[in-house]
Amino acid sequence: MGQNGNEAPLAPYCIGYDDEISGVVATFFMTTACSMPESDIATVEITRRSPMHAFLSRIMQVRSQAIMMAALSLMLPLFGFIGGAIMGLATLRSGLIEGALVAGAATFLAGAATWFFMGTPVPVIAFIIVTGMPILLLAATLRYTRSLGTTITVAGICAAIGVIGLHAIIDDPFAWWRDLLYAMLIRPDQVSVLDAQTTERLERFADALAPMVTALPAGIMFGAILLLFLARWWHAILDNPGGFRDEFHALRLDPRLAIAVFLIGGILALANPMAGIGDGFWEIFRILYLFQGLAVFHGIIGARGMSGNWLGGLYLLLVFDLLGSMPGAMTTLLAATGFMDTWLDFRVRAMNKQRTHKP
Repeated sequence: MGQNGNEAPLAPYCIGYDDEISGVVATFFMTTACSMPESDIATVEITRRSPMHAFLSRIMQVRSQAIMMAALSLMLPLFGFIGGAIMGLATLRSGLIEGALVAGAATFLAGAATWFFMGTPVPVIAFIIVTGMPILLLAATLRYTRSLGTTITVAGICAAIGVIGLHAIIDDPFAWWRDLLYAMLIRPDQVSVLDAQTTERLERFADALAPMVTALPAGIMFGAILLLFLARWWHAILDNPGGFRDEFHALRLDPRLAIAVFLIGGILALANPMAGIGDGFWEIFRILYLFQGLAVFHGIIGARGMSGNWLGGLYLLLVFDLLGSMPGAMTTLLAATGFMDTWLDFRVRAMNKQRTHKP
């Protein structure tokens, strides 16, 4: 049982690399297959025969293969998330020390390669600081607490500390970020080469991006949670088929967090000089309850046996939201649903209603 009493007990996940746990996994499936419903047995068999299971088993067979795949992913900008998920998976299966070993070795190899080919290891170092360290922290928290709700709350607390720290260290984060963007977009040696119109466009672009600094901690948190979900899904494919689905459907944040949202929101609403901090906190809260809102919809659709097309429509609306067709509408609606679920528990109501309609 996770520390959050509202979450359902989780099925056991095995620990370690495949060569160390193959006997345990085999014993688990043999001893539980007789008591499992036929649909669950079919899920296990299909999962263990899937290409994804074969791919993950190969990667996690020995540490060196996990390191090499993570390092290769870090060298390819569009596939860096795979390396982060591998670090998270190693942590979930074998603990924080193992995850740190994989992350450290992969970072060294990828950093050396990018330094050799590109002349600088900065992209890899930036990735491990912004993405690698958060995923290690969250994966270790999930392994210890066995609660997605608690782990996501920890992510939110860390992001909130980041927002406060950003404003405490830097007097004017907007100006600091704008100057940094100016320096990156318009280098001193290029000022004489660029025409006035191009320089003006770059300055306007930097001014437009400057307000995003308050959302930076929330963005890092969002990416880390998504990578955690990917790592946990892979973990379930290897050791507990169907486990991540049940775990996500039961995701529910602690009610005390909702009370804290009320209190902090009221304080920030009265503190106009802290508007930047308020914006950062709002983004954090919205993301946290966005995930709970998604879990509510997944749980209700699963409990009622509804078509997966409903989820397809939901995510299509989310895409339109992110593309700016309906800015903020869908994410705010989902966040509000997750926030209300703290007290109304829509999933329990849906399951009870489903039971009453059964003959």
